[in-house]
Amino acid sequence: AAEYVAELRAAARDNRLLRAIADGADGDDTEENAARTKPELRLSCSSVTDADAKELIAAIAKRPRLAMLDLSMNPTLTDEGASAVLMALATGALPGLVDLRLHKCGTTSMTKGVAAGLKLMRKDLVVHFDDPLDKVMAKVAAAV
Repeated sequence: AAEYVAELRAAARDNRLLRAIADGADGDDTEENAARTKPELRLSCSSVTDADAKELIAAIAKRPRLAMLDLSMNPTLTDEGASAVLMALATGALPGLVDLRLHKCGTTSMTKGVAAGLKLMRKDLVVHFDDPLDKVMAKVAAAV
């Protein structure tokens, strides 16, 4: 039963990644493409790995309207994959991206350092490493 559940999870993850890649694979900036591509791509809790992140960023790099990329809560996404995403952003990938979410991934202070360097090149981009809900819950706990 555990193997069956693992296979279902892997299939769902693969389908989500394939849909995300297919939605922006051509990089076409026409009105028709703008209507079918979303300004947000949410892949939180999708078991995204370092290899997946590299493949994903290569496939969606030309999506000028993508404003938010959520890769949060993917503990299998480590410094290697997150740094590849950040380096792609530094070289012009996803020019309209203003919000990148990497909280609760398997990253360390190394990735935060790369993100700080990226901030010098992409001043409008915010990279989130802290879960916004954690801050809200801390305030609620402090008030009680």
